[in-house]
Amino acid sequence: MAGFRINTAMTNTIWEFSPGTNTWIQKTATLPVARGYIPTVTYFNFIWTAGGSDWNGTTLVDTNDSFKYDLVADSITTISNIPRATAETRALEFADGFVAGCRPSIWVIGGGRTPPNPSNEVDVTCGGTWAIGPPFVTPRRNFPTDTDIGQINFGTAYIWLEAAMPAMGSRH
Repeated sequence: MAGFRINTAMTNTIWEFSPGTNTWIQKTATLPVARGYIPTVTYFNFIWTAGGSDWNGTTLVDTNDSFKYDLVADSITTISNIPRATAETRALEFADGFVAGCRPSIWVIGGGRTPPNPSNEVDVTCGGTWAIGPPFVTPRRNFPTDTDIGQINFGTAYIWLEAAMPAMGSRH
């Protein structure tokens, strides 16, 4: 979904990989804005985006615009913006119950390049309204993170963070 042509521009195109033919297929839908390094997650039957990098001709700039892509209809819908601009991180589906009545939810974990980023902040949504989640210890971007979404009971699910730029990681 979208991407960065190094030192040139961001793109707004969406591509689908077809493993049967080992080819990439460009979809008809496009993001309303060109972005790269977008935190994305598959949530139910949509791909959700939260922020991403813009290119101002000189440097990458974090954004907070957010969208969802309908895989079946090949269409984009604008959703409420993530509260804080971020990029260069992941969005995760997490079965935590942090947002009341919402299991699973989407968590966007830290990230960002534009000051005050990189951050240790977490933004959480259940597909409509965003909430501020619990922060983790060390600010970072471009780091591996994942969750054991299969653990549905509150209090038993985990998110793992590993070392990344600019600091060493911790587990939250």
